[in-house]
Amino acid sequence: MAYASSLDAIGCFGSSVADTGILLHAIAGHDRFDATSSKQEVPNFLSHFDSASSFESKPLKGLRVGLIRETIEDGVEAGVVSTIRAAASHFEELGCTVNEVSLPPFSLGLPAYYILALSESSSNLSRYDGIRYGNQVYAEELGSLYGDSRAKGLGSEVKMRILMGTYALSAGYYDAYYKRAQQVRTIIRNSFKEALDQYDILISPAAPSAAYKIGEKKNDPLAMYAGDIMTVNVNLAGLPALVLPCGFIENGTAGLPVGLQMIGAAFHEGELLRVGHIFEQTLENGRFVPPIVADSVE
Repeated sequence: MAYASSLDAIGCFGSSVADTGILLHAIAGHDRFDATSSKQEVPNFLSHFDSASSFESKPLKGLRVGLIRETIEDGVEAGVVSTIRAAASHFEELGCTVNEVSLPPFSLGLPAYYILALSESSSNLSRYDGIRYGNQVYAEELGSLYGDSRAKGLGSEVKMRILMGTYALSAGYYDAYYKRAQQVRTIIRNSFKEALDQYDILISPAAPSAAYKIGEKKNDPLAMYAGDIMTVNVNLAGLPALVLPCGFIENGTAGLPVGLQMIGAAFHEGELLRVGHIFEQTLENGRFVPPIVADSVE
């Protein structure tokens, strides 16, 4: 179902970059039943997956890589920063030029994203009233039918997001929240465009921490929302991104992985897949199995 129409995008998961590219190639393209899909021609993503034996000594020579400075500063675990810097060094070994690039509006993305996403979800989910869509609860009166159907058919997190989105769109608060968030979105989009005019791809951690245990932060929703700070800007700017594991935090939470995010210009998915594939195939000790699992198997 639609959550936030201007932000929603299908995320492809795979056991390798090549697998992900195969899936993306199968689903990409215009869908006449989807108003948010692009009519741009889909290139052959599968042509980017050469075997590692055919790589040159510097297979990414000349590629300009920008490491987003704001993603490796305060608030990011030290182990994540060192792992991402190691990934940047690997890019240099592959022939890339790597420099830090500043995107000052980056930190504004998280609050802007949640205002826009919750506002759009409030609108999209209004159709689940027990009459047209969704769970229906028997009631004698229409008002009770609507209220009980939504109360019992939607979970607590969904209801909280609907309430917050409705508040942001309400009279007297629209300009202060929704309109301002849209303005911030434009600023973020422009800052990414300027950076991608100078660099071929941008890199950052996928999250400010390594992966955490299931349920570890369920009682701290703000901490969970903050975990999205590295990725929501990509949706706001309308850009493609690829995330792949680049190592583990030593002595960290059971050796759980650190994700590397690669961001490219709009409709440059093919270039991201090519770079990600080469990075993945050439990274030393690139077997992405948590140490605690590998040790138990061996």
